[in-house]
Amino acid sequence: MGIRSFSAFTGEQEYILSPGTRLRVTDVKADRGGLFTVKLEEPGCAPTSAADPAPAPPAAPGVPAPPVPQQRTQDPGPVPAETSGPSPAYLALARLGRTDARLALSAADCSALEGPAAAWLARGVGEEYLIRALTAGLPDAIGSPVGFVRRRLRNKIPPGVAAVPAPEAPPPRPMVECVECGAPGRVEALPDGLCRSCRTPAQDAVTEAVPAAATEAATGPPPGRGDVMAYVGTLRELLRLP
Repeated sequence: MGIRSFSAFTGEQEYILSPGTRLRVTDVKADRGGLFTVKLEEPGCAPTSAADPAPAPPAAPGVPAPPVPQQRTQDPGPVPAETSGPSPAYLALARLGRTDARLALSAADCSALEGPAAAWLARGVGEEYLIRALTAGLPDAIGSPVGFVRRRLRNKIPPGVAAVPAPEAPPPRPMVECVECGAPGRVEALPDGLCRSCRTPAQDAVTEAVPAAATEAATGPPPGRGDVMAYVGTLRELLRLP
């Protein structure tokens, strides 16, 4: 059966042979480049030209054609979710080589140490603290930067500190405005609704006179001149007594 229309090499005459087909070699011709052209012939069949391939044998009546199995395509699997970018721990490790060339790490090294570095950040330290802790006091030569950083991440991990609650804000103090000029101020600074500049001298005099009147009502009127002279004379007589 000819498969020229299905083949990738349309310039060649390709055929599919049925199982059990018997062929006979009729001619062998040597070509250039060590190639050989072999002509075959099926016994009992008349030779056909290359332009007219042999037609397919008709199907037997009453026999259904065999079903063509469907090709199974490979399941592509779940689509990986898009990552938002490197983690802060990965970025801090990548900056070590820029801070000190003795701790230059590759991308694979940063990925391998990302977990221990993330444990530092989970304990409340920042990226700058992590970089300073890993680059402080380095020896003159470091044979394996990834091994050196791994050992420091394991041996120098800081203790976990509980989060300190933020102090409570003081309650707000109310503000009032002067009823005359609208100047803002505390309640105690505007007892009568007026600021100091809007108070008249008469109002100040009334304000000062109220406490004086209350004191006089409690202690009585002030003593006269005669009362004072009599009191002084009594004191002098007491001083003359032996």
